[in-house]
Amino acid sequence: MKNLILLVAIIILSSNCKPKESNKISDESNVKEYPVSDVLLDPFDPTIALESLGLEELDLGKNLPDLALITPEGTELERSVYRTEQSSFDVIYYRENGPHLIRFYPDIDRMFMMTFLEPEAVPDSMIKPGNVWADLKKTYPGVEVEKAYDGRLVVRVPQLTFVLDAKNIDPKEIPPGTRIQEITAQGQ
Repeated sequence: MKNLILLVAIIILSSNCKPKESNKISDESNVKEYPVSDVLLDPFDPTIALESLGLEELDLGKNLPDLALITPEGTELERSVYRTEQSSFDVIYYRENGPHLIRFYPDIDRMFMMTFLEPEAVPDSMIKPGNVWADLKKTYPGVEVEKAYDGRLVVRVPQLTFVLDAKNIDPKEIPPGTRIQEITAQGQ
């Protein structure tokens, strides 16, 4: 009887465990298409994006400041742990009235990488998450798509990685309306 109760409890608990939506990438090869921008977007610049949010002190390579002293009013900087299949990282999330907008990866005393997760974290004139593959090709002519180790499609330009919202498809067959899921900026 105890084994039956334990089995039922495990089934109930495991059925309630769902992956976080923000880290989930579709396993299907079908790609949802989004509209292409009507204008040519500026290249992505993390420094300008951070300045527009009042977070220039968290730019790549800068000494890590006291977060309580630099948090803009109405926003939140929270320390957390970001887990992937291979490892985990100490991170700092930036949030403004809702979802996490940026994930910062600090080293011991400096910022070495950051991932822009939502379009609200980037000025309207710049390429950003939520824009599409066709926009990326116009902003960065000649870029190529490659498959990451986990099947995701990525575009790399110096110090930037754009992750497309597509998985397990041929990089030569990406629909123009495939969404940019996130942009990661790395220090040199």
